[in-house]
Amino acid sequence: MIETEKKEERVLLIGVELQGMDNFDLSMEELASLAKTAGAVVVDSYRQKREKYDSKTFVGSGKLEEIALMVDAEEITTVIVNNRLTPRQNVNLEEVLGVKVIDRMQLILDIFAMRARSHEGKLQVHLAQLKISLALAWLVRELCSAVRQGELVPVDQVKASWS
Repeated sequence: MIETEKKEERVLLIGVELQGMDNFDLSMEELASLAKTAGAVVVDSYRQKREKYDSKTFVGSGKLEEIALMVDAEEITTVIVNNRLTPRQNVNLEEVLGVKVIDRMQLILDIFAMRARSHEGKLQVHLAQLKISLALAWLVRELCSAVRQGELVPVDQVKASWS
């Protein structure tokens, strides 16, 4: 018999609370609600207090190790980050964790895509998703080129392309 049961998407939420940040708890609760709206099962959430976001992986290396262990132990299929990730952070997190990583904006676009009814609405959502994919593809291309040439990609160039 063919199994047609859809496997549930098990997600882990990640948030970084910067000094002076207001309504962090409310923001994390809202993220959990958004994930549930998208049909995901929220398994747990990780929070970290930091002075600034880690430029490579968004969270610190110690917290990232904890998260990687949790992803394996709880069979997490997706990690959702409460803030906008740079393409580099997204790629780095996916490499370390071995699962799909999305940020708050990508989650909201996924919800819009699920609920879009008109052809125009579906196209607009798809266009926004393609813009995110294009930024990620550009980063991968630049990284590959830099590796081949033995050069580094200037950080301001990466930031400028994401704006």
